[in-house]
Amino acid sequence: MAGFLRGLFYILLFGVGIAGMAIPMWRFGLLALQQDRLPRLTDLESFMMAIFLTVASLVVSWAIAHHYARAESEAKATQLIDNVGEQSAEKSLTQSRQLWELEQYVYAKKEVLLENGEDQVGPVVLDSVAQLIRTIRTSNMVLVNDWAAVTSRVIGHRIREQGNKQAQLFDRIDAVNRSGGEDGDTREQLASEARELPSHIAPSVAGTATKVVESVLSTSAVATEVENTGTVKVTTLRPIKSFTAMARIAPSLASQAATKRITLTQSPPGAPSNVSALITMPDRGYFNVHLTSKETGPLPAGTYEFRYSVSV
Repeated sequence: MAGFLRGLFYILLFGVGIAGMAIPMWRFGLLALQQDRLPRLTDLESFMMAIFLTVASLVVSWAIAHHYARAESEAKATQLIDNVGEQSAEKSLTQSRQLWELEQYVYAKKEVLLENGEDQVGPVVLDSVAQLIRTIRTSNMVLVNDWAAVTSRVIGHRIREQGNKQAQLFDRIDAVNRSGGEDGDTREQLASEARELPSHIAPSVAGTATKVVESVLSTSAVATEVENTGTVKVTTLRPIKSFTAMARIAPSLASQAATKRITLTQSPPGAPSNVSALITMPDRGYFNVHLTSKETGPLPAGTYEFRYSVSV
């Protein structure tokens, strides 16, 4: 519609310009003929003038038609790119949601192994698998941003907004599932924000994992991009054979950690003495603490304190 109005404006402007030149010339010529000051054109001169005016009219008409045909072609090409870009971005976001659901399934299986406490290697392997799925899912945002860059401004803004909102919901739901820091208001808020997205790309807020870890508190004594050391306090809600907790560090390490150490320094009363503490760092911005009882009894509910050190 805007292109049509712009074209109509240019045509009217061209007509006004021609009329502005033609009317004074016509009045001057008419006056000169009436006063017999202007010699009359011969037949050849009239014929040549007619040819000139015809050719000029054809050239101007061709220029205007060519301009708007090219504009219409560019508009169709832009519309085609918008359609392909928006559909491809939606497919990438749908795949991100499916990968996120697979990631949640792997984490749920890991929790089952931790509950049983019979397999110490399985939870670590599943945690690595989940982090690999997360990496693949995150790479989808690169494709989404690429499509947003080649589409029009309106479509590109819509694609970026949906991608960013989906990624933020993934992170917030993950935080709820892992740390247990959720209440009714948070669940309702997440569900409300998820409903703002199309159903095929919106994550499911329902079905969060059973809460085992109540809170995680980390304090850094040294915090740089090459080393981070400090303490972590993990509070559990019920007796369990083993548990995993996530703690973030800031700033993130400049590269993957080459050295990782963790030591259990304090346990609640009645905790078994024969335990296995392990630290994994699938990302440069956080690490996971794994604690498993090697005795027949479970780890009692309470607060466990660890001293950790990671460095590149």
